[in-house]
Amino acid sequence: DAVPLFGERRVYISTEMAHPFYRGYYEQIRERINYSLRAHYAKNLAELYDIVAPLGITHFVFQRALFYPDALEKASFFKPYDQVVFSLTRGDTNQYAYRELPKSVDLSVAPYMPFKDGVAAVVDIHRLGKYLGRE
Repeated sequence: DAVPLFGERRVYISTEMAHPFYRGYYEQIRERINYSLRAHYAKNLAELYDIVAPLGITHFVFQRALFYPDALEKASFFKPYDQVVFSLTRGDTNQYAYRELPKSVDLSVAPYMPFKDGVAAVVDIHRLGKYLGRE
């Protein structure tokens, strides 16, 4: 969530931005929250690409800790999105796009993953599209 502040980058949506700053604002971001949650818990890299590429998103950040089995069992979000997260996180805990990412950065194997550490993994959507043969 600190990407806009520290990285001086625009983000599609973040927790800090999901507040009703002015009348009508929440209506604008409701769809963004749904897309973001669906992308984060996408079942595979192709689904991730299909969700975010049409939105013009250039990079997607996975929060690694959310994919530990115990975290998936307890996954939640603020209402009314708790039900969305619940529906996306129940089932096979190994069937997520995040699980298709390599354990470490190796651009010769996965040119679409330029960064991964103990907290996050970053996917370059344009390079993912090329890797998948979609661009």
